[in-house]
Amino acid sequence: MPKNPNFILGLTYFGQHDSCAALLKDGLLIAASEEERFSRIKYDRSFPEQAIKFCLNRAGITINEIDRVGFFWQPWRGIAKKIIYATRGLPASLDRGTKNSRILFDMLSARRIFRQKTGYKGRFYFIDHHMTHIASSFFSSDLEKSAILSVDGSGEQTTCWLGEADGQKFTSYSTVKWPNSLGHIYSAATQYLGFNIFEDEYKVMGLSSYGKPEYLDEFRKIIRSDGNASFKIDLSYADYQYSKKRWYSDKWLRKFGPNRLPDEPITKVHQNIASSIQSRLEEVILELASYTINRSGLKSLCLSGGVALNSLAIGKLSKSMIANKIYTNSVSGDSGCALGTAYYINHIILGNRERHPLAHAYWGSEFSNTEIKDTLNKSSLNYTILENPAKEAASLVSQRKVIGWFQGRSELGQRALGNRSILADPRNRNMKDHINSKIKNREPFRPFAPAILKEHQAEYFDWQSPVPFMTEVHTIKKDKQELIPAVVHVDGTGRLQTVDKEVNPLFWQLINEFFQLTGIPVILNTSFNLRGEPIVNSPRNAIDTFLKTDLDNLIIGKFLVKRQ
Repeated sequence: MPKNPNFILGLTYFGQHDSCAALLKDGLLIAASEEERFSRIKYDRSFPEQAIKFCLNRAGITINEIDRVGFFWQPWRGIAKKIIYATRGLPASLDRGTKNSRILFDMLSARRIFRQKTGYKGRFYFIDHHMTHIASSFFSSDLEKSAILSVDGSGEQTTCWLGEADGQKFTSYSTVKWPNSLGHIYSAATQYLGFNIFEDEYKVMGLSSYGKPEYLDEFRKIIRSDGNASFKIDLSYADYQYSKKRWYSDKWLRKFGPNRLPDEPITKVHQNIASSIQSRLEEVILELASYTINRSGLKSLCLSGGVALNSLAIGKLSKSMIANKIYTNSVSGDSGCALGTAYYINHIILGNRERHPLAHAYWGSEFSNTEIKDTLNKSSLNYTILENPAKEAASLVSQRKVIGWFQGRSELGQRALGNRSILADPRNRNMKDHINSKIKNREPFRPFAPAILKEHQAEYFDWQSPVPFMTEVHTIKKDKQELIPAVVHVDGTGRLQTVDKEVNPLFWQLINEFFQLTGIPVILNTSFNLRGEPIVNSPRNAIDTFLKTDLDNLIIGKFLVKRQ
């Protein structure tokens, strides 16, 4: 008699951001998605009701067929220290302290609320936050052994975990405890520069290339490291530890001058501060990674945690050649903890040894051409049916058209990797400004990613190892920069995505068709969304975004919609 499959549901919710659900069937990932894709609330932290429903529907099961459920936090740990700091920050911390208390209360109630909302009666686990980060990265890789580095804003008590993974065993070398936090001090700089914490840190990364690290010595005093396994934050520059609304202190203002307001111009000083905090982050990450790799004696490193989303730092870490392989998946931030929670239960708690490395990030929603057609008809849009969507898309892009491209299953993570993308011609020098101002409605300094055929990567980049998840920034060769100026950042780099024919044949075909037409095996790829909105998930989302923007065309499934 055949054995019933084992289903494990991993969850993140009620944190600061990024609610998500991920479902394993006998250890194999079959569905995962952030709640924001359904709710249309960017970085949605609420209970992931729609993401859970999606996972169950994808598997064709009910909640009663789930064997085990995991939550990405052990909220009772680390409470005392955070309460003490919040109390010291009164009365200025009252508003944010109240919000943080509500978050803590919600997390403590996570199991009860899950059972109430779903009727689930089975086993429910609270898993250590950094363990879920580590499990997400290591168990999605093809590595049997690896050095491990997990760095984020804060777990229950830990902000940085260094160690190694060997099969089913994690061994810790060292940890850094909150409030010493690379993630939070970088967020403090983000807020000081006029951006939003937990949302806009990547803007600081992009802005950093426009400046020079003139304040690096100051940031070396603010972020002090021992050159090995630890660092300390000079907390006299920070107010995040006190649960205050403003995360930087008066001393920070005396050192660097007045903060930038969101609508104020960006000056050279702002660019230089961004460059300085970015440079210091890169130095410390390299020290931590070097220590971990040297102590482990291994030649591979798995990275996880929100700080691993800093693709500029990860690219430089790779180029340092301290390891033969540096791996991070498409969801190193907190949404990836849903995946990590499920993996941790499967591999650590249950001891299952069989591994299923992730070759791609396409684990979200998918819609048939019939469903797409019905939505188009309800929208009263004129459309044509395409025999070859990839060929038509390449032709339009080669004619300087900017298109919305909606195909297959949506990506897991904050980066569009060719299924929910806006695509454009990288040869057009004005294309970057056009998309930023007329389509995405975002800051002019922000760059766009070059998606390149895997076979041609070495011709265009100084880096030859594949980067399938757009997780690393690398230098574009000087003789190629003039050929693809729309995807070359001010410092001559690009956030690389290598496209493999075996992984995403349709997107590969599109770029290859563009290559046949133009001689350029690269296309400009950015996420299909407006500023402040999640990436589109459904045909309805794609159509709405198309109608709100100056996109020239929309290719959705096998249908072409032109601007009327």
